[in-house]
Amino acid sequence: MRRTHLMLAKAPRPSWFSRRRIEVLQDLAAARDRSLAGSVDPFARETVEMVNQRQSMVTLSSCSGRVNVFHRANRDPLASDVAFNTSRRSTAASDDTAHPLNRMKRGSIGRGTIFETHDRPDHADTVDSIHKALLDFSRWRLDELPAQLATEGGGLIRNESLEVKFEPFILHVMCDGVDVAEELLCVCTLSGQRQSGIISASRVTSAVEKVQERRWVCLVRSNLHLTLPLSLDCLRGAVLRPMLDTFVDRCIVHFDENTIRRDRFNIEFRKKFPC
Repeated sequence: MRRTHLMLAKAPRPSWFSRRRIEVLQDLAAARDRSLAGSVDPFARETVEMVNQRQSMVTLSSCSGRVNVFHRANRDPLASDVAFNTSRRSTAASDDTAHPLNRMKRGSIGRGTIFETHDRPDHADTVDSIHKALLDFSRWRLDELPAQLATEGGGLIRNESLEVKFEPFILHVMCDGVDVAEELLCVCTLSGQRQSGIISASRVTSAVEKVQERRWVCLVRSNLHLTLPLSLDCLRGAVLRPMLDTFVDRCIVHFDENTIRRDRFNIEFRKKFPC
């Protein structure tokens, strides 16, 4: 009697992209996003969910658009900064005014994000909020920080900048192959996201099969940027509020155009990648 042996083919292992996509979606389900905010803001949620319904791509980080004030600065490396950084971390941990987005690097004494909103600016309220945030910042920067540096060994402040910014809708999308990335860029072109492009094509190696694959990441972004650099001299001057009035006016115009382009991206995406 002849025995018949059935050879059962092993199911192929999922690719590196498929495994990574599952990990990213699990992070999103747990409200963990790779953006600085650490979560998807409400106005970007529709776009993120739409993209992640497709098996050939996954979002890595997102922002629907925002107005923010950001300060960065470093302490001169010639000065000893060990004690300063230690006390700075303990102060930030106990200070209720320390912004949760601040991620201090060694030698950094920047305040980080001083103000941020993803909502459409209301002119008066936004100007008032930014103005108040800058006045609070000026007390720290012009009074408290120099005194703190003096008591902790001195040192010079370098590479300092303080900017009020409007930043447009942005999306980082990992794609399963260059063909998918190119199709996504077609959507970007049609929807006015003119600073989009492939920003990564690095090689990754599967830990199991030891097979190399490409990690294709696309940046989706428009050119709707606004930046108002501020000097320390103007923080307590009469010119600050008029400057903010003009800047917020322009932000409102850009914010409305940003919303139109974000909605257009959603429409063109659904045409190119139907479910």
